[in-house]
Amino acid sequence: MAYVAKRKNRLGEFTSYQVKWRLGGSRDGRWQDEWFEDEPSADVFKKAVNEHGQQWPPGG
Repeated sequence: MAYVAKRKNRLGEFTSYQVKWRLGGSRDGRWQDEWFEDEPSADVFKKAVNEHGQQWPPGG
């Protein structure tokens, strides 16, 4: 399952959001990621990855 990792800057503020998943959802799948500046966009992308079987969604 894809998940969102919140990333902090040096001041400890959340400044970016990284969606991470293993390609195809398998243990042996290569790690994939995509970065976003806001959490709502990251959540939308995460849901798209999960809906497409842990693959890059169309247009992603």
